[in-house]
Amino acid sequence: MWPEDETAYGITLVDGLASLSQIEACRHYRQSIERKHEVDLFVIGPLAQPQLMNAMFCGFDVGWVHAEHGSFSALLHECLLGQYEQLRKFGGTLNEHLLFPQCKLASDFLNIRNFLIDQGADLEAYEGVQPISVYKL
Repeated sequence: MWPEDETAYGITLVDGLASLSQIEACRHYRQSIERKHEVDLFVIGPLAQPQLMNAMFCGFDVGWVHAEHGSFSALLHECLLGQYEQLRKFGGTLNEHLLFPQCKLASDFLNIRNFLIDQGADLEAYEGVQPISVYKL
């Protein structure tokens, strides 16, 4: 969530994201905007993420980066549009949210991705990448 004036709602963003401890402030912000029907709140986190009240599990992501000059999504740029068939084959396993429906698929994707990087493939290398749970509130 990227509110235009997050400080007015007491929301502190780190790398563009609010912590789960601020969920009520985020919900309050969403209720205050005029076109709230166009805004979804998502909770992302590591696999140890506890179940959330009134949250729908959407699937597993494997990483994204938002930088000054653009954004990068491993699922978009490597799984769906990538140059390596070993990674593109996972495109058919994505669910209706364009996420992996099972953690094992996300882990398998990352294992093959890491193998390709070790073999010299032209892929971005990031430390500590792991499957990320995604929930819609």
